[in-house]
Amino acid sequence: MKKDFKNNIDIIKKIYLALAFPRTAKNLAMDKILSRKRTPFPRIITMFITNKCNLSCDGCLNAAYRNKHIAEEQITLRHIKKILPELKKYKPMFYITGGEALINKHTFDIINLLSKNGIITAMSTNGFFLPENVENILNSGLNFLSVSLDHYDKEIHNKVKGNNTETFDRAVSGIKSLINKRNNLKKLSLNIKINTVIRKENYNELPKIYDFVENLGADELCIQHYSFYTAKMQKIIMRYMEKNNLGEYRDGVLIDKDYYLNSEQVEELKTGFKKIRNKVKTCKTKLSERPAINNLEKYYAGIFPNKNSFCSSPLNSLSILGNANVCLCFGNKMGNLNDNASLKNMWDSEKAREFQDRIAKDGFLPPCFGCHSLNYKYNN
Repeated sequence: MKKDFKNNIDIIKKIYLALAFPRTAKNLAMDKILSRKRTPFPRIITMFITNKCNLSCDGCLNAAYRNKHIAEEQITLRHIKKILPELKKYKPMFYITGGEALINKHTFDIINLLSKNGIITAMSTNGFFLPENVENILNSGLNFLSVSLDHYDKEIHNKVKGNNTETFDRAVSGIKSLINKRNNLKKLSLNIKINTVIRKENYNELPKIYDFVENLGADELCIQHYSFYTAKMQKIIMRYMEKNNLGEYRDGVLIDKDYYLNSEQVEELKTGFKKIRNKVKTCKTKLSERPAINNLEKYYAGIFPNKNSFCSSPLNSLSILGNANVCLCFGNKMGNLNDNASLKNMWDSEKAREFQDRIAKDGFLPPCFGCHSLNYKYNN
């Protein structure tokens, strides 16, 4: 019965999104056919609305970059208004993250503006400021919300989030309140996802985490593999980035061993995934896993995947950083919203095309390791 209900809700959501955002739905359908082709305009724009964050999470993907640029300006409504005509024309999906997105006082003004102009919006948050922003979220027109929750145990979650003793309670309280009010208002267009990063504190607890998330009433649990690189990998990555002048941003945390999980731990992790997939058959909460990896043992042993690995993000996505730089992967700067407001010109620039051609040709580049958009392929 639960499964039937979930399927019905999923169908309703998909129909709503297709009717409300027909241009975006058409783009997505075409992109499935042309998955390895460069799109005419970015389909997804990720905006790092601020470099500031109230927590210091172990395993933060972009902590090194954020901390280096913490004093720089934040994105404001002014920046979005400059590119709004292009956004209205091409209808990309707009993903807002940080830092912590709810620190920026312009966040909901930006979401409201985009939503009123027919643009799908998504936002991620660590959940700390959720309780006081439930009404803002529900009234903003936001379509997708991702909340970070790394354990069902309060003490463990708070520890990996930097030892703030309020973090777990505030996040869980905000999630419950938001889900209850959304359901009462029948705002099914808002999808609420819990994001859990695999780490040494939880790799063997995933089925219990899924049960906890299911009891909260969330629509989805996304389990993300830990993003890391070893000292040996770092040398290769840095040499490649410097040689090819790719920028200074990369995902992942430097670890002090040659692996993150050993073979026994990986087996426990795989068993946990199997148990969750069985649970999903009869439960409401969906499961997603990022990135796609065909050999977890090799990934967690810190081995680069083969050249058949592929990522379409450079061919269909742009990022806007907190200082208004517009970039492809690795902080590879195409322009700045303060200087040139045309995303189309940046997307069509010779520099952008050269990088995209390299990705289309080579597939995997060393700095790609740790990225959650990559489809990791290993030789068995």
